[in-house]
Amino acid sequence: MKFRGKEYENRNLYPRGRVYWVTFTGRDGKRKFVSTETDDIVKAREIRDAYLSGKGPSGNPSELILTVEKAINLYLSEREELGEKIPEKKKRSLHDDRRVLGRFQNYIGKDRDIKTLDDSDFDGFEIWLIDNFPKAKSVHRRNRHFKILNLFFNRCVRKRRMKFNPVLPFLDELQSEDKRERYATVSEYVKLLAACSAPANGFNPLLRPIVETLTITGLRLGDVLSLAWDNVDFEAGEIRIVQMKTRKRHIVPVGERLRNILATTQQHLDSPYIFNVAGKRITQNGWLRGQFQKAVAAAGIKDFHFHDLRRTAMTHSGGNASLDAIQKTFGHATPAMTERYMIPITENKRKVQDLLTSLLYGASVTKKVTLAPSVAPSQIGAPAKTDGDEGETTDAGVAEWQTRQTQNLVVPPTENPSPDDKPSEPT
Repeated sequence: MKFRGKEYENRNLYPRGRVYWVTFTGRDGKRKFVSTETDDIVKAREIRDAYLSGKGPSGNPSELILTVEKAINLYLSEREELGEKIPEKKKRSLHDDRRVLGRFQNYIGKDRDIKTLDDSDFDGFEIWLIDNFPKAKSVHRRNRHFKILNLFFNRCVRKRRMKFNPVLPFLDELQSEDKRERYATVSEYVKLLAACSAPANGFNPLLRPIVETLTITGLRLGDVLSLAWDNVDFEAGEIRIVQMKTRKRHIVPVGERLRNILATTQQHLDSPYIFNVAGKRITQNGWLRGQFQKAVAAAGIKDFHFHDLRRTAMTHSGGNASLDAIQKTFGHATPAMTERYMIPITENKRKVQDLLTSLLYGASVTKKVTLAPSVAPSQIGAPAKTDGDEGETTDAGVAEWQTRQTQNLVVPPTENPSPDDKPSEPT
């Protein structure tokens, strides 16, 4: 019996003993091996095609077809079982997964074969979300839906229920539209702190310490609200936590300002949490979010959220620390994610440019050119082309200027310059 396994026509077939067997993935996500009970390759292909087309040799529906409903139920049950066995891997947002996957099933249909999904299905799902859910008009909200779908399909691929993730190209395009670049300038941050602690506003006294802790540490809001006194080691000057999002251990240094904030925060004897109300942990969507938005409005700041404080911390750190140091300080898994949060500001760009100039040219002299009001844009800074011998510029002078123009007008210093030498004045 001759078997040509590399040819496409013999896919899903392999010889075992004297007969051919067909292999495929069943509804339960497990790999199936079925004997064709024949050594004839032509008959084996017919039986194989019957299975792959959704019907077994007897004409009954094959277990090969995995519907959307079955795949979603398998995913949710596996995540629940994994969380029960390994608490560290328990998915905190499982309720979000149920809601998003339920919406996807309602749109696609529960009996749809999961392997037949394509780009048009996800385009239609996005439009359906916008039409039926007002909050889905936000790119961030839609991005959240497709991130959950991405996790779902990735697991299907790992379990060999699918060959590839159909939502991945669509997610990359959506994420490129969802890059938020809002951060607070120094003046905005000062105004925000003043608004948080202004007696006239009547905000909770914990609002300002929470805002300052968020900015100084760069932690996420959930991690700050979950901070317990046991996490703080004042002697070592460290806060040790397990991040809620990544489930990874993270150490935050405690500087002088953060130490003062923690020292002046009243400790409740019946509560382990640093920030609490009557001993209870503060929730994200209670009074805290409402008062923060009022403080933002009172400070005259527009379009600013809690998570923007994390971006503010990284952005202002960018000009004074390396990317690797910032990544470790703020607990990102990859440098690419840190770069998404670091918005280049003009002052930091200027520092980089000044550093580059000093490294390349040392004490170079950059000639400053006084511009005449009637000079054409293409001739800005160029000496006039005239004839004469009373210090006027000739063709050689114009050629010299053009050479300097191509070198960004940076003129290296002459060797052993005389103290009496002065830069020539522009003509």
